[in-house]
Amino acid sequence: MQNSLGSVDTRSSNVDTRDSVSTLDQGSVDKPLTGVDTMLQTQGKIMQNCSSSVDTRSSSVDNRLQTQDKIMQNWSGSVDTRSSSVDTRDSSQKTFWPIWDSVSTLDQVVSTLEAFPEQLLG
Repeated sequence: MQNSLGSVDTRSSNVDTRDSVSTLDQGSVDKPLTGVDTMLQTQGKIMQNCSSSVDTRSSSVDNRLQTQDKIMQNWSGSVDTRSSSVDTRDSSQKTFWPIWDSVSTLDQVVSTLEAFPEQLLG
């Protein structure tokens, strides 16, 4: 409540100082306090409740480095590095077409750069 001087009356009879933080194991509990609750006190209570409900079993904690290491072991174990299966040609000799060696370059192949003879069009 405000008086005529503009100051705030913080007597416990005029200020609701009940703690509205719910505890996890007791449900919602109203506790009358002997003064104004500070943010640190409320935050401390919230953190106590949160920390008691965190599952820290090793089976539920994902350690990214361990997981990545297992994936890399599985992946590297399946790579075929026999010389017959590795293309050791210079990158300028490699092509995107796997059938490049079977493409004919004989003279009888019609070039698409030349005009097609009109008499063959019929």
